[in-house]
Amino acid sequence: MKTKIQILALLILTLFSCRKEIDKSQSPLSISKETKEITLTENTENDFDKILRIYKYTSNYSDSTLVTELKYKNNEIVNDKEPFYHTLPFQSEFVRNETIKNAKGQKTYERFDSLMCEVGGTSAWNKYVFKYNQNKEPVEIKHYKAWWNEGIDFKRPEKPKYFLGEKLKYKYLDNVIEQFAYDINGKIIEKITKEFDINGRLVFENWDAWDSYRFKVFYEYKN
Repeated sequence: MKTKIQILALLILTLFSCRKEIDKSQSPLSISKETKEITLTENTENDFDKILRIYKYTSNYSDSTLVTELKYKNNEIVNDKEPFYHTLPFQSEFVRNETIKNAKGQKTYERFDSLMCEVGGTSAWNKYVFKYNQNKEPVEIKHYKAWWNEGIDFKRPEKPKYFLGEKLKYKYLDNVIEQFAYDINGKIIEKITKEFDINGRLVFENWDAWDSYRFKVFYEYKN
């Protein structure tokens, strides 16, 4: 049978052990770690220099859906939101910005793409014929194509047989750039509109293409 002294000692030991567990759960190290994680998340969400709100529209622009909201810091996405799988800022599906850059102001730019795979062949030549304004900005680009089906024609043709694919036209207004792409019948198959603020920053985009892509992007800058 336990003596009163043994019972008292056991009670003191139990109380000390409970107090130790309470102190451990409320230790500055534990609280600091949680606070640090919360602060890190808040900083990631609030430390941005621009935000993009992307909307998808119906065929007649009568209704829209917010696709995603992206926050950027130094051109890097810093928030965890639904990704947007098209290139931003928007660029033509027919003549990429890289092509215009590689042309370096020349009237004609030609390249061969052995990795091209479309109906008509497994490789393709692409020729771009440019017209520029006095600021050396493109105002018209004609995109010509030619195929080489390596699986059938084993010898590479000496001269590609080009045909017109698309024609692009550009309009430069005070703070707006409009870009139109036409098929060989003159039908508009793509339109891109870009609007800039007084500092030259992009504030709005509208991409309408293929009777299926209708997006608007609104840019908001923190400063």
